Amino acid sequence: MGKYQVLFHVDEEDPEKVRFALNNIHNLLQAVGEEQIAIELVANGPAVKAFTHVSEFGARVQQLNQRGVTFAMCRNAMNLFDLKPEDMMASTIVVPAGVAELTYKQAEGWAYIKP
Repeated sequence: MGKYQVLFHVDEEDPEKVRFALNNIHNLLQAVGEEQIAIELVANGPAVKAFTHVSEFGARVQQLNQRGVTFAMCRNAMNLFDLKPEDMMASTIVVPAGVAELTYKQAEGWAYIKP
């Protein structure tokens, strides 16, 4: 794990918001360096729909995942929108509750960013 730990939070399906978050992550990786940072994006609420395997963001998410970025999807939100783990991009993980994941990471000292 790197020197810095940064948590991005997306809770809207709006493509511009998701694109902005992914751009922020890319820019942070460029500025700090992959070996210096751990990054996780948590998607909850309607935002989980932007990370299904048919999403326009698939290639971008896969590229960032290969650079070490974790993409955590809220199971509660997935259930609300009738999404199953197999509906999500292969480069994502499922966490029981997005709000709990945000809480745990912040308690561990992760910086919180909501683009």
